[in-house]
Amino acid sequence: MTKIDEMKKPNILVFMTDQHRFECLGCHGHPVVKTPNIDRLANDGQFGKNLSTFDALYRVPFIWYWKGHMGRERIYEQFEMIDAMPTFLELCGIPCPRTVQGISLAKPLLGSEFRGGAPWDGKEAVFFETPFVKTVRTKTYKLSYCWKAIRSWGQLYDLNADPGELKNLYGNPAYERIQSELMERLLKWWIETQQPQAHGGNYDETAPPWRWSSETK
Repeated sequence: MTKIDEMKKPNILVFMTDQHRFECLGCHGHPVVKTPNIDRLANDGQFGKNLSTFDALYRVPFIWYWKGHMGRERIYEQFEMIDAMPTFLELCGIPCPRTVQGISLAKPLLGSEFRGGAPWDGKEAVFFETPFVKTVRTKTYKLSYCWKAIRSWGQLYDLNADPGELKNLYGNPAYERIQSELMERLLKWWIETQQPQAHGGNYDETAPPWRWSSETK
């Protein structure tokens, strides 16, 4: 540090730390350490692991490349990891099992449903979850319902007006209809995607087909 002080040009030191104990966070009252991003999550009730469902973590570009088969288009649609398996299977010409809940995106990727930047009718809503949070995301809104121990809370964001998800609209009377519709959609998804029990070693499915979201789209 003494050598740096002797240098004439201004210098910037960047310290990166990890594995903070809880008392080393601003939200726990540390007098020196500043952790504004963690403090913001804590202010929203999302402190610790497995609680955050912000787009900054979950909105990840999915890049496909197959030389001679796929173009260079950009498809601005929603995609879930459960869609990867049926997509790969169709690209390989392999039938997809009935119990797979995702949908194949092979046709739009190969161009048979996508031409010259024209919009593609993708998923109206996607869902994701952590052990304590269930989330539904449409192209315009995101609703998360969180639970931990004896406390539960909700989050609702207008993704067009508030892409940074800074203003929680959950419980706002002006968004009551949207909140109710998203909560119903989230509950419907939760019921639809529960894995039915398979009896016997031959994996004999006993649940009716409507239990599987891939057959109800």
